[in-house]
Amino acid sequence: MGQTLGELFRAFRTQRHISMKQAATGLNTATISRFERGQGDISLKIAGQLMFNIGMGVDDLGEMLGAQTQGFANGLQEIIKGQRTALATKVDTFLQQQTCAEPLAALIRQIQPFLRLPETEDRHLPLTLEQTLADRLAYPSKWSNFELYLISSAVPFASHELTTLLWQRLTALTDQTLGYQRQALWRLALVALLHNDKPLYAQIAADMQRISPIPALQIHFNSVMPQFLAISAIAEHRDPAPILGALRRVGATQLAAFLDHSVQTAGAKPAWHNQVIEDHYDSALAIEPDAKLMFGPTLARLRKQRGLTVKDVIGDWSAAAQSRFENGKTTLGFHSTLTLMQRLLVPTSQMQAATDATSTFRRYRLKAYTMASNFQQAHYTRDDLVNLLEEFRRTTPNFPEGLRVMYQGGLTTAFHWAAPDALPDHDPLYADATPSEQKAIVDYFRSLTTLSSQDMELLNLNINRIDQTYYDELVTVVLARIKPQSNVAAQLFDNCDNFIYGAVYFHVDSVIPKLTAAFTHESWLLSWWPICEVTELQTLAQVYQHDTEATRQAAAQLIADTRTLCPFDNTANYSEHWLTAFRGQGRQK
Repeated sequence: MGQTLGELFRAFRTQRHISMKQAATGLNTATISRFERGQGDISLKIAGQLMFNIGMGVDDLGEMLGAQTQGFANGLQEIIKGQRTALATKVDTFLQQQTCAEPLAALIRQIQPFLRLPETEDRHLPLTLEQTLADRLAYPSKWSNFELYLISSAVPFASHELTTLLWQRLTALTDQTLGYQRQALWRLALVALLHNDKPLYAQIAADMQRISPIPALQIHFNSVMPQFLAISAIAEHRDPAPILGALRRVGATQLAAFLDHSVQTAGAKPAWHNQVIEDHYDSALAIEPDAKLMFGPTLARLRKQRGLTVKDVIGDWSAAAQSRFENGKTTLGFHSTLTLMQRLLVPTSQMQAATDATSTFRRYRLKAYTMASNFQQAHYTRDDLVNLLEEFRRTTPNFPEGLRVMYQGGLTTAFHWAAPDALPDHDPLYADATPSEQKAIVDYFRSLTTLSSQDMELLNLNINRIDQTYYDELVTVVLARIKPQSNVAAQLFDNCDNFIYGAVYFHVDSVIPKLTAAFTHESWLLSWWPICEVTELQTLAQVYQHDTEATRQAAAQLIADTRTLCPFDNTANYSEHWLTAFRGQGRQK
């Protein structure tokens, strides 16, 4: 095998020029040193503090581990591109590593032949396999890559009863838990619509009408809203051409082609029935939405949900240690817990939707968000926010000044976004960074070789605090440190229009060619959202520099298409502001 977990952490730290002193802030230096040399494990609590100290996000951890051992693919890229056989080959390669529990590997091997079939082939799952799938897919709140694989590979050949049962379970989720399962929602709906199943069509149509407009979930749903809209059109027998046309015009041609194929194959085969399937759902195994993921009792429930024994999942620790861990009487080390998650086929990305303290900043950002969301009801004051910022500042005594500035700015920005009346634009706490603070931010990014996902989170929270003095310099430094097709690059594309907003607002014309060259329609971008962000960036650059009839028409079409694809929030209105308020200002300057 390659490097130990500690050695991977050390490589991450040194690549970012972070000293051992900074890495061990609030921790024991000897403990961290031994861990980095592969001479010992660390606790989950220490791991969370260490990740914060070295600027490692959950995405960075997953990407780092993925370079050592291939994770279980979610398959969405291959499914959208119509490459089911390629996904089957990728899964075969994963199985050769023998990292997951053997009963799960056996189930995957049983499913693989169905993945190699065209979705439209009229083949039925064996009844025993249907029951196994009903049991394994009984708890959708924690569905992840493994469950998406089962949906994509096997459910196209499932009975009316199994498909309906899965759909009812999934759409019974509420609040943020439903938002986190947005990928499963559209994927399950489209495979269900392959069958000419009128009752299920009607249920999907009604549920999508109920779910899609939920205001609090638009932050989750916007990235998959075109799929939701296409599903509603298919289920209601409406023409989806306006949706597909809008996708093509904004540049999301791969997604448009996939959804067009889904329209053509809807109802392609008859529904069939399984009268003996049973619902074995056990409420005692359900996991609360706010449960910690890397916690013994939570992972015990996940193990039982997957039908596994203690013996199936233990690694280099004893069954007795596993039992104590599952009963909450003790903890496993960080490395052992990650190994356990591998055996359970639980990706590290699941920690994003849990309450694990994998990042001190994330913990404080949640505190700031909670405070802002309950500002009046809980009778918070501005002083409470000041105290929170000071409390956080004391956790970063050895950090570079630019990083400290971004952490503080990130917390105030998160608070402002949640409660703009409680922390208005003119409040000194929310003011632009001073020239010396801006220089410190630029110097921090210049000191790095590559950027982490936490760096990108902080940059997105602070980019609106940088003015014309350092704007070009900051963008230039950041763009030079992005690894292509990485998680960090994906984060950057997801928010790329934020960069041109500052450029046109402050009239930093020199940065615009750099942005338009860096952000183009890349083939690895499958979600419509970053593709539309790129289109808006390119269009705003044209409108800003050339106020002509052609650029006005392009802007108007983009606004109309955004409104078609994202109809339930103010995204289109926000785009309209920038595409109209700043047109021609580059030329006027």
